[in-house]
Amino acid sequence: MKKLTFTLLVLLALVAIPINSTAHACTIPTITIRGVTEDTSVTVETHDFPANREFEVRMGLIGAKGMNGILIGAVDSGPGGSLAFTFAIPDSLRTEDLIAIRLDSTTGGYYAFNWFTNTTFGTHESAYPVGKVEVWPIISVVSVKEGSLVTVKGSSFPENEDIIILMGEYGTEGIDGVAISSINAGGNGMFIKTFNIPERLHSESKIAIRFELSSSDVAIHDWFENRTGGCGSGSVNVICDGYTGIPTITILSVNEGEDVTIRTNNFPADMDFKVLMGKIGTKGVAGTLITTIDSGEGGSFTASFDIPDSLTEDYQVAIRLQTENGVFYAYNWFYNTTSP
Repeated sequence: MKKLTFTLLVLLALVAIPINSTAHACTIPTITIRGVTEDTSVTVETHDFPANREFEVRMGLIGAKGMNGILIGAVDSGPGGSLAFTFAIPDSLRTEDLIAIRLDSTTGGYYAFNWFTNTTFGTHESAYPVGKVEVWPIISVVSVKEGSLVTVKGSSFPENEDIIILMGEYGTEGIDGVAISSINAGGNGMFIKTFNIPERLHSESKIAIRFELSSSDVAIHDWFENRTGGCGSGSVNVICDGYTGIPTITILSVNEGEDVTIRTNNFPADMDFKVLMGKIGTKGVAGTLITTIDSGEGGSFTASFDIPDSLTEDYQVAIRLQTENGVFYAYNWFYNTTSP
């Protein structure tokens, strides 16, 4: 299903990249892919990184350059230059063939990004020094019972860490919210727990939830829709209650250069889907935004969308429907010629 291709990094300028352990002024930080274990981990090597900087690590859908991706953790560039780091691939990206990875410095404006094929290749060993990786906890909203309960999955928490859970109004990140419970992450740093929604938030349409580590100032937050079967924001891996399978789309008809009609299959209910169109071969990733639709009752429904001006002359066009968080998506392509 997944085929090893090659990794290509596009720079804005042609520069010579010396391979050594020290960063130099006026160079561009870059990362190369050293090895991948399918659906599990990726090892990268840095080049020309500035010294003594903290870099946040994100992964996301291909085409987005890792921006606004899932926050994996943070690394310290130490002496700078060339270092090796290994990161776990988040659950919500493990079905992707291509994944973007990005490192952003918290100060100074430095960044580097690349992408990799999610299939086993290369090696996680490196001749360069191995940098320290700080893995940050992840929370996932599993399911919701409106005005009553929310179930959350936690992973990558410090072992046996005491955690305080708070809920508050949407947009507050749970800061100064109602203290709901206190739990322990256990010996493997993982848990699935159900919490009562506080009475003062029963009528809220969206609710913020926050997990504060008792031994430090680290806090993880998310939000969820206060409706039975609702989902979270998607800033982390989100699983909808009661939904299984894979959403797909079928092309029904095309009016050349004007519009295309599709039928959905097995779509989750009550979710907003962005409709994107792009060049053939892109799977619609980072394509032109046509509109946003509500999946309503989910399952199968028919819809028509205008072909954007930038693609009216293209012989083949890719179309993609995806949720804002990228957890649910479907794509296909069509010949831009009038036909059923």
